[in-house]
Amino acid sequence: MLERKETSQKNAQVVLLKQTKQRQSNESLSNLLSLSGNGTPLNAIDTSRFRLEPPSNPHSEEDWKAAVDNAHAQIEHQQNRLVNLELINKFGANAWKLHNFQLEAGIAQQKQELLDLNKERKIEQTRAGGELRQLEEKWSDLVDRVLRVDIANQVLEAEIEALQQQQQQR
Repeated sequence: MLERKETSQKNAQVVLLKQTKQRQSNESLSNLLSLSGNGTPLNAIDTSRFRLEPPSNPHSEEDWKAAVDNAHAQIEHQQNRLVNLELINKFGANAWKLHNFQLEAGIAQQKQELLDLNKERKIEQTRAGGELRQLEEKWSDLVDRVLRVDIANQVLEAEIEALQQQQQQR
């Protein structure tokens, strides 16, 4: 019984956490939608860092150094992207399969816990139903007894009244 309460409390906490995250996500999304609905331009990603442009002044050594540094940064970035793509190609599918398997196992476990909880609840309700039937029968029997006593009391009162009237007449 205590374990079921702890499990239900944990489940409630997980649900509240998910709802909070969804609400925050929905608020962010609604803020963006309201901005775009008002005609306010959204802050897009600044792509000027990713462009490979020649120096603005071809005779300035500093502009050339900045252009070369930018080119080196772009090459490094592209190499990192290639490495990441190779890693995804090599391990990505397996990682997703493992993640999906873990999710499915978690879902199966939660379904089993739910089934166990429902079975336990049904057993408790069946037991309580039997007890309620017994108590209802007992109550009905007691009400019947009270009614019999009340009727017998009224009969006796009528007899007493009749006897008193007979005695007064004598």
